[in-house]
Amino acid sequence: MNYLDGLLGRELCVLAWAAEQASDTQIPTICRKWLALRPEERWWLFLKTVAEAGFPEDRDRGWRRALYFALSDAPPTTPRSPRPAEPQFTELPLFSLPPRE
Repeated sequence: MNYLDGLLGRELCVLAWAAEQASDTQIPTICRKWLALRPEERWWLFLKTVAEAGFPEDRDRGWRRALYFALSDAPPTTPRSPRPAEPQFTELPLFSLPPRE
């Protein structure tokens, strides 16, 4: 096994931990969100999870439980309203100098 296989194994552990309690309807959402993560993010999640809940009996603990909730939560069905426009400040009165006489 080379180094690349080990890193891929870590990434797949994150996917497996997130999907171990999921229903069949949640699996596509978990896979889609897992694919959206960068490899470095998956490796970081693996390290955090294995440090706290890496044993088989740790299924409902810490980061493993958090992975399930973070990756199985589907996006909202209704689009969010756009953020209101912010006022454009052309000059800041706080820093303006008083007129010279």
